[in-house]
Amino acid sequence: MVAALVAVGAFAWTKQSNDDGSVATDPSVTAPAASSLPGTAVPGATVPPSGSTVPATGATLTLPPAPPATVPAVTVAPPPPPASIPPGSVLASDPAGWSMAVDPAWNDTTADGVRTLFITPGATAGDNVNVSTEVLPSDVGIDAYITAAIANIQTAAPDFQIVTQRREVGADGVQVEVITWVGTLSGLPKLSFLQSIMVSPTHAYIATFTSTPETMPTMAPFLEPFLVTLRGT
Repeated sequence: MVAALVAVGAFAWTKQSNDDGSVATDPSVTAPAASSLPGTAVPGATVPPSGSTVPATGATLTLPPAPPATVPAVTVAPPPPPASIPPGSVLASDPAGWSMAVDPAWNDTTADGVRTLFITPGATAGDNVNVSTEVLPSDVGIDAYITAAIANIQTAAPDFQIVTQRREVGADGVQVEVITWVGTLSGLPKLSFLQSIMVSPTHAYIATFTSTPETMPTMAPFLEPFLVTLRGT
């Protein structure tokens, strides 16, 4: 389901661009100072229609069919917080069962069950982080999930290329995969994505930051400390 989750963030990014399709950039904006808060879905999933506000990514491995990703109708107890969060940030929790450190200045919106936070300030007008969940058919583990996720993204974006990939292990022992990649999804310009993925026995939690290939090298170092705090039940 990762490719579809990436798509909703990409379309949210595109909506904030100029009507002529060019990127709405502000040369006076710089990446936030470190002290001011710094860091898959299967193709074919339905992307929220334009006009809606939507939130927030080996050897090929095929997992057993999973039911569509859903946000539980009932409130789920939030997971234990990570051992630490970036200075000045706040811990946002969601009824879907995840929590993550965010900058209180970000524009936090939710539509169609997907949580999206527009970055303020961002390098481009549409810079956003969306967070979503996927219900797993079994306890597949993070390694198998990442392998399947990458295979799915490669199908959705034929020019997919990993820029960086690493495994973050928090002081609380939770493993979070951090992947930066570039690619072109159908109907969209070539974009860059920074994703953190945390897998529990029952769910996968994916936070995706969407921007341009040109601005990602500047923004990623400041956003990774937020995204690696992603935790789920």
